[in-house]
Amino acid sequence: MGVGKSTIGPPVAGALGVPFLDSDSTLEALHGRTAAEIAGTDGVPILHAIEVEVFRAMAATPCSAVIAPAESVVDSPLGRRIVAEAVGIRLVADPAILAERRKRGGHRRPIAADEAAHLGRVRAEALASCTTWTIDTGGSLDRTVQSILALLSEAPPMTS
Repeated sequence: MGVGKSTIGPPVAGALGVPFLDSDSTLEALHGRTAAEIAGTDGVPILHAIEVEVFRAMAATPCSAVIAPAESVVDSPLGRRIVAEAVGIRLVADPAILAERRKRGGHRRPIAADEAAHLGRVRAEALASCTTWTIDTGGSLDRTVQSILALLSEAPPMTS
């Protein structure tokens, strides 16, 4: 929810020579609507179920990729399992930075600051349980990308 995955993912994927798969654009391509539109017409629970299915499909890609799932996938046991089976990196940022980013994101569903804070607290434990590292995205893009690449250089190779 505004943590920067759609901005950070492409340069990380480019440096690694692998595709970047973004849940927001994949969801829109598959369903013809943005996450905000789905939440507005079908409801947030339906949106989150779709986001898990989109993530499952992206994770089933037969090649290595940098995948940016919706944060809501960790609300689901299936989503947490998929994250845990990969090299999961949790992106975090200061709540004030996240609030500013949310104002600019038209593809995201509108969310009040208190709801965002609540979801952040609820999801923090789930994310910590299934991700390998945590990276703060509040600094420069270049510094964040370099930090991720440094961590990945230490990671054991993934096997299918």
